[in-house]
Amino acid sequence: MNFAQSLASYIGRTVEVFQANSYLEGQLLSVNDGYIVVRVVNPSYQLPPADTTVLFPNIQFVRVLVGT
Repeated sequence: MNFAQSLASYIGRTVEVFQANSYLEGQLLSVNDGYIVVRVVNPSYQLPPADTTVLFPNIQFVRVLVGT
């Protein structure tokens, strides 16, 4: 099982994605060859949720939150 296959089982769950210089938290929408898409909600609630594409080479690690 590779990285994409492992993450695909968590589609629909809330994840934290850590990159070298940034951090995203949101719902994992899709997993594709080489990238994931996460719906990120702005904590200020002034901006609508944004679907963000993150390339695998930019991901340090992904944490799946329990109970979400």
